[in-house]
Amino acid sequence: MAASHSISKRFLDATLRCATPEGIILLKLFALPSLYRQGQVDRADLYETDILQLLRIDPVTDEKLLTQLESHVSETDLKALAEVLCDLRKRMGNSDRFRESGRSAQS
Repeated sequence: MAASHSISKRFLDATLRCATPEGIILLKLFALPSLYRQGQVDRADLYETDILQLLRIDPVTDEKLLTQLESHVSETDLKALAEVLCDLRKRMGNSDRFRESGRSAQS
């Protein structure tokens, strides 16, 4: 996974390997079950928000993410992660919640 989810970037005089947005999404998804089990709900919320923001810039499918995680997490955790992704997709759809169609904001 490291090779397929990293890229080389030039910083000053050095070339460094950096995780791709998809790679970061996978790492954060992998960490979520453990965070919830440890009762670190605030941290899990931050991870979910990070995932949401990353999905906005790198629109990878849920199926692709879950397929890559299925050999690394339990079936129960995989189902829960699918629910998390579904919830995040719903939140992404809320971005136009307060936009008025055809009316000015002053009326």
